[in-house]
Amino acid sequence: MINKKYIWRRCVLNISESAGSPKLLSCEQIDRSFGGLKALNGVSLSVSQGEIFGLVGPNGSGKTTMVNAITGFYAPDAGKVIFNHQDITGIKPYLIARLGIARTFQNLALFKGMSVLDNILLGRHVHMKPGVLSTALYWWMARKEEVANRQFVEEIIDFLQLQSARDEPVETIPIGLQKRVELARALVAEPTFLILDEPMAGMNQEEKEYMARFILDARDEMGVTIQ
Repeated sequence: MINKKYIWRRCVLNISESAGSPKLLSCEQIDRSFGGLKALNGVSLSVSQGEIFGLVGPNGSGKTTMVNAITGFYAPDAGKVIFNHQDITGIKPYLIARLGIARTFQNLALFKGMSVLDNILLGRHVHMKPGVLSTALYWWMARKEEVANRQFVEEIIDFLQLQSARDEPVETIPIGLQKRVELARALVAEPTFLILDEPMAGMNQEEKEYMARFILDARDEMGVTIQ
């Protein structure tokens, strides 16, 4: 259980820029129970724009529950989640995604039987504008949007060095690359706030070093705030 005495660890890698930055996310006195189990008890935290914020704790301490409360998968029993000055407590995950919050999952949530490219393309759904008219007039309307989305996805594939695996079935590539695919799918949504739930679990040392570098590059080059 995470309670209000729990230690939250900040990893601010560019203190001069983030020290005076405005708060992007604020959680106030979050409670969440599952039957008789109190998973979150009065948890508060804040993350400033441009910050890398680390939530550290043992297995079963409530870290993923906190992530789910922020992203709308579990509505808090009490407390507030404020993102970019807007109360997002308990709203649907797809609406939170549209506001600029993306996430990865502790247990890989990739679609087996689909290629790496197709899995990453799914992250663009928040920017797509499907409709009967645009589908019927594909060559005049929808095709331009599809080309633009694919171009952005290819840029992220290059950014995360996934070119060699782009056409492979996602379940056939190593776990380290699968974790990178999840990161890519989150980044193509163009979030302002990215939550990574145990992004290095199951990786070897070399894969962890690559992932750490990509996370820093996402913050520095794409302007993403990361938890």
